Amino acid sequence: MKLVLRAAAAACLALFGVGAAGISWADGVVISTPADARGVGLESLRRARNDIPLPDLSEVVNPGSQAEQALIQLGKIAFWDTQIGSSGQSGATGMACASCHFHAGADTRSTNMVNPGLNKVVDDPMGDIVGLHNAGPSPDESFQTRHPNETLTASDFPTIRVQDEPANPLNSNDSISSQGVISSQHLVSSPGVADDYCRVVFDSVFQSIHGQTRRVEPRNTPSVINAWLNSFLLFWDGRANALFNGANPHGVADPDANIWAVDGTEVVEHQILLPLSGLASQASGPALSDFEASCAGRMWADIGVKIFGNNRSTGQPLTPLGRQLVHASDSVLGALSNSPSNGVSTTYTDLVQTAFQSRFWDDSNFVIVHTSNGFVIHNLADGRPPRGTRYRLIEANASLFIPLAIQRYEQTLISDRSGFDNWMYNGRMSRQFGEAELRGLNVFVNEGKCINCHSGPEFTSASVRNNQVNIANGKPRNLIEAMTMGDHQNALYDNGFYNIGVRPTWMDVGRGGKGPGGEPLASSRQRLFEEQGIQSIPFEILGGDRVPAFGEEGGMVCNDTNFNGNCEENEPILPEFQRAAVDGSFKTPGLHNVELTGPYFHNGGHATLRQVVEFYNNGGDFCNTNIDNLDPDIAGLGLTDQQKDDLVAFMVSLTDLRVAYQTAPFDHPSIMIANSGIEGGSVIELPAVGRRGLRSEGYPAIDTFLGLDPNYVGNARVNDVCSPNIVPPAAQ
Repeated sequence: MKLVLRAAAAACLALFGVGAAGISWADGVVISTPADARGVGLESLRRARNDIPLPDLSEVVNPGSQAEQALIQLGKIAFWDTQIGSSGQSGATGMACASCHFHAGADTRSTNMVNPGLNKVVDDPMGDIVGLHNAGPSPDESFQTRHPNETLTASDFPTIRVQDEPANPLNSNDSISSQGVISSQHLVSSPGVADDYCRVVFDSVFQSIHGQTRRVEPRNTPSVINAWLNSFLLFWDGRANALFNGANPHGVADPDANIWAVDGTEVVEHQILLPLSGLASQASGPALSDFEASCAGRMWADIGVKIFGNNRSTGQPLTPLGRQLVHASDSVLGALSNSPSNGVSTTYTDLVQTAFQSRFWDDSNFVIVHTSNGFVIHNLADGRPPRGTRYRLIEANASLFIPLAIQRYEQTLISDRSGFDNWMYNGRMSRQFGEAELRGLNVFVNEGKCINCHSGPEFTSASVRNNQVNIANGKPRNLIEAMTMGDHQNALYDNGFYNIGVRPTWMDVGRGGKGPGGEPLASSRQRLFEEQGIQSIPFEILGGDRVPAFGEEGGMVCNDTNFNGNCEENEPILPEFQRAAVDGSFKTPGLHNVELTGPYFHNGGHATLRQVVEFYNNGGDFCNTNIDNLDPDIAGLGLTDQQKDDLVAFMVSLTDLRVAYQTAPFDHPSIMIANSGIEGGSVIELPAVGRRGLRSEGYPAIDTFLGLDPNYVGNARVNDVCSPNIVPPAAQ
């Protein structure tokens, strides 16, 4: 639900007891105290973080503090260990989760960080409901901002220079993202051996004068810090499901997904859907991506082979973090550190056996064989297994263990000590939050309209809290919403996902894309597809029976025959709302530490916070091009220079100095990160940091993207308003 509701809609919602967020700021709100800020739904994360309890994992995880400690240790190791990826030919710059989330949880590298627009589709919408769901791929393979292995500079930003002209040569279709691996095909993973054996595969896109380069993802890297608080749906398009199936990111959208478990004397396929575990769903994806961390064709079971097996030559298992130094005072791993040698004094197997129930790893009588027809469970007492790759139970279930452990580690990465959070907590002004920042907060809430989407203590309407998730079953009560869009027409959309005119919709359909079975990603489109007979949805539509009976402008969405405020499955959507505004929509990110997480937006097209402010002040870049799906709040704001300065100052106040100085819980092992697209090229060497952070080691705080001042305007257009040429129906 967007925070700003018109009076009529607020009245209707209040009638049905849904009006907690239904506040109209038409006359403006003056915020001078934390109590005033609480009146618009804000709060210090120091208080609000406890409103979301940890999910119940008792179905798979052992009880007790020892198992809990092992789970967090396993998660931090797996997040930072470059041996989890397929690794480079040199082994020095293998890919870990941290390789793209090392800087305030995000990625601020500038060399070889451009994707040419590979997510582009044919601009061929098929009606109000289907839209671009069936649009065929039409990837843009031409680089415009920088070519592979080139280095970005401040002059490259923002990447859009002319509004509403997609083909203008001054505009770039490129996305600024994160480099991963050179295109390769997985051949084999060996027990206890860090580097997979892979064969390089020719890539016609990622080529430089020096040869084939590392591939770059098509979307910018969001921060993992505070991701737990907006973990209902993850990735920019929300494809990482809130319910973890133990196998892949798709949760309920993949009804065939399974793991394996001991049942009596047998090993059987076992299905799970763990509630509120979107972080685990997300963590299960990148390790197998042939753009991010893996040679193509690798499975989680192959990762299991190398981290759980004993090396055939030495008889020893892989040393976790064996290529990296762990600080002796690491807040999680210090007691296990081998410092001054690399690695830790435990094994992946020991940690899994401590953390997880034995029925998921303890069986030596069976192997799980990957054949040409899929996986087969084979009892070794029955003789020779069928031809294929054999996996032990612990190896086959790596897709369960590692993502859940990473989730538990990421749940500790909450930055709740920013200047703003401290003011909300104790009411005292500080160097981080003073008069300018308070003025900026007032702009954020009023003239800037930022709070409409960046709402709540998390500063995002895509939060677990705003989706009113039932913690017990992990299901939302507030996912599908109804709103009047930028073209003044009604539509359904997914809460927290908006088209704000960053790129033409067909350059990347985002939430309007497809799931693993070809069904829509968006719950709102799933509901309409099912109801209109366009496509049968073979799984539960999350939020599908909780569509609000009244839109945010007050119009009736359905005939609410039982007067419970929802359009249930037997209460069809009325014709005026039979439209899905999800194409080109992306998840609203939180804003904590945003000073340090540039470049910004899903395409990374803006380098500084001031450029972002100018974007919103101008009413976006493609307001007419995207009008069918455009968020209605994207319009010229008319901010003064002082208001812009204050708004940037407020966003800077959201930086937690523990993040900037990498003190606990944001300390970490050492890591070498590729800073060149060429194998064996330059690297960034981050030292191991203990709980006391960078300052104790004589290092400065981390910096902004390209070292730019947050108020740097650069090539951004100033006060250049994009005005939709749409006449409201009532005026026609």
